[in-house]
Amino acid sequence: MNITLYEIDNSEKIYTFNSVQPKNIDEFYGICDDQNLLSGLMINEQDFNSDFTKCKATDSNLGIIYSNVNFVYNYDKNIKKEIDIIKKIPNEKNSFLIKDLELVNYWVNKGQINYYSSELMSYLAYKNFEITFGAGDDSYVTTKMFGVANFKYDGTIYYINPQMEIGGEHVIYVPTNTEKLNLMKAVQERIDNYVGKGKAIVSDCGTTTDWKNSIDPNEYNWLEADGLLVTLDKAANNHVYKLTVGTEEHYFVIGKDSTKMYEPTYKTSDILTDISISTDSGTLSLDTTIKVKKITSGEEYNKILKFLNVTDNEMFNLKLFSSGLNKNITKLDDGTFEVRIPVTEKLKGKKLIAYYVDGNNKTEYPVTIDVKTEKIEDNTPSNEISKNEESPKTGDYYICNHICHCNSWNDNSNYNKKKNIKDCIKRGSKDYTTPLTFFYKTILKLI
Repeated sequence: MNITLYEIDNSEKIYTFNSVQPKNIDEFYGICDDQNLLSGLMINEQDFNSDFTKCKATDSNLGIIYSNVNFVYNYDKNIKKEIDIIKKIPNEKNSFLIKDLELVNYWVNKGQINYYSSELMSYLAYKNFEITFGAGDDSYVTTKMFGVANFKYDGTIYYINPQMEIGGEHVIYVPTNTEKLNLMKAVQERIDNYVGKGKAIVSDCGTTTDWKNSIDPNEYNWLEADGLLVTLDKAANNHVYKLTVGTEEHYFVIGKDSTKMYEPTYKTSDILTDISISTDSGTLSLDTTIKVKKITSGEEYNKILKFLNVTDNEMFNLKLFSSGLNKNITKLDDGTFEVRIPVTEKLKGKKLIAYYVDGNNKTEYPVTIDVKTEKIEDNTPSNEISKNEESPKTGDYYICNHICHCNSWNDNSNYNKKKNIKDCIKRGSKDYTTPLTFFYKTILKLI
């Protein structure tokens, strides 16, 4: 009989996590895996206290039992409060779909798959969570990713889903009335119109039977056992197709069903400020998230205030970052961005001024509006925007009395002051990259 002797260490051991407190053992281990702590330690569930702040742990390699292990969870309670309001995922909901052209955007841009599921992101109000997710497989004709999902903001975990799954069948749809001989042409046109020509090329791989016969028998057996080949039943003409993106290849079938054709649109919104950016362009990676930095001091800040001769202000630097492409997104190949910045409570009822600043030139748009509610259906402004402008409607954009720094905008358009302010903000320029900087004394969206 083998007997192992352990040394008892009663000294206090403290581990600090950048996370909310876990509610169960699965969430606790999800936090540990994410932050790479407690490596080499064994902890039994029954050795925890009720709120996972204290336990005993064993290090078998060193032969030590630590009897006084404590866990500290660092997080911003105000941020957690905001996130608890945002998060609308039902408790029993763990599986989320990625479908149709969402798959194409994912294959073209890569990154974390969760951002490409509109079903998941709509539950999260398209907020700029950093989501770390488990493992899986997206080869052959079905994508399936699963595991512990940690939802972070500014590097801190605020929500944990220990058993999340994202996936979908590789079916790209075309209109129901498409002739079989035109299927490949129709699907290529859909893809080109969405992500742009030349980025993803469709080719025919032959019949579903021939394609299945080309799979290694051992792989085929587990694919069939896991139900990962049922996608082939959706093939409108019993053919498998290949989408080539650079050096990567993705297999799919073409379905004929107009009701299942889905063209994603892009939106991202900041958790704390509720500032959002959106576009209808399909060339933008769906994993792109907004990064908001409030500017309150510095050389640039002082220069802008002096130039505009203002004191009361709020200034933001807005950037878009794609984790899949690992770079800031500064330009659209087509279309324009819409930036929405809600008005703060302290500015409601004040005289509002809009500035367009281009280099050393500025254009001023005086605006007067009295907002008593954020529900525009319940209230109309007591003052006209101007003699030539319409009263605001839901979705229209207006300007309040502080500055928004929209990083590196450039637009040489000459706006007619008689036009609705929304038209002034929806710029026609595609250039988002030059060193010229564009400022507003804020953008107000009435909802």
